[in-house]
Amino acid sequence: MLLNFLYIKLIKSSLSASVEEEEEEEEKEEKEEKEEEKEEEKEEEEEEEEEEEEEEEEEEIIIF
Repeated sequence: MLLNFLYIKLIKSSLSASVEEEEEEEEKEEKEEKEEEKEEEKEEEEEEEEEEEEEEEEEEIIIF
């Protein structure tokens, strides 16, 4: 009886530990995804700025 109780307790603790590990992995993945999104947004903004600068240069050339 005592062994059964201890065995059940061991199983519960190992299950809770694996659940915690899964949650930590999910959190890491979410953070990585957010960082990737931020990087993509920065790249898009940089591309837009470059395009705007090119357009301004073209306009200056046309004016002269």
